[in-house]
Amino acid sequence: MFRLILTIHIALTLEFALAQNQKSDFKIYPVDESKADTSLVVFIENLKNISLSKDTARLFKLFDKGIVSSYGGGLVGKKDFIFNWQLNKPDSTGLWKLLVKIIQLGGVFDTMDNKRVFQLPYADANKFFRLKKDTFFEPYSTLVCIDKSVPVYAQPNENSSISKRLSYDIVTLDIEKTQQENNNNRSSDYWDYISTDYGRIKGWVKDKYFWCIAYPRLVIEKINNQWIITSFAPFD
Repeated sequence: MFRLILTIHIALTLEFALAQNQKSDFKIYPVDESKADTSLVVFIENLKNISLSKDTARLFKLFDKGIVSSYGGGLVGKKDFIFNWQLNKPDSTGLWKLLVKIIQLGGVFDTMDNKRVFQLPYADANKFFRLKKDTFFEPYSTLVCIDKSVPVYAQPNENSSISKRLSYDIVTLDIEKTQQENNNNRSSDYWDYISTDYGRIKGWVKDKYFWCIAYPRLVIEKINNQWIITSFAPFD
C-alpha cells in the first residue's frame, strides 16, 4: 500500500529475546493501552465511526489547529491535511481505510517533546525502538510483523514451499527486489522480500501482515482536558 509511496497492531506484552551470541530476535507483540483511559476509548471509537462513514466534517472537529501532516514537507493545519490526503474527493482517498486499520491495531502511551501522548499504531511506537539502543532501524525498510504464524515462502506465491513462520518479528525489507516483483506481478497480493537478523530467515511474505515504521503515525494529545489529534504524519 504505502511501500511504493514512501520510497520510491490493556498491553499484551513486549518481549525481547536477547541471546548470548547476539543472534537474537527482536519482537514487538500486539498491545493496546487505550483502555487505561475511558475518555480515550470513547474518542477512538468516535474516530473509528467517523472513518467508517467517511465524514470529513466530524473528522475535522477532532483536529488541533496545527495538525501536522508532514514534518519534512512542512504540511501543517487543516488545509494542508486536506491537500495531502486529497479530501476534496473523500470517497476515493485512502485515508479512511488506513485510519480503520491503525485503530484496529491499537496504540500506546509515550512521551513526545516532554508531553504525554497516545500513538497509534503500536507497531511503530517510539518507546519500543528506544529500548534497542545499539541498533539503527532504517524506517523505510523496517517492517513489524503484526500477526502470528505468518509463512515465509521461497517464492512470491502460496504454492511455493514455506521455509519458516514469523510471529511479531522485526524484519528488513529488500526494497529493490520487492518493487521489481510487484511491478511485474498482476496478482491482487502485494509481496515483500524480507530477512530477519543476520539473514537467518529470508523469503517472501504477504505485505498485509506487516507494518512499515515509516508509515503515518497517529498522535493524540489531551489538551484542556480534551483529546485531540495533533499529528498524522509519516517518517519524512
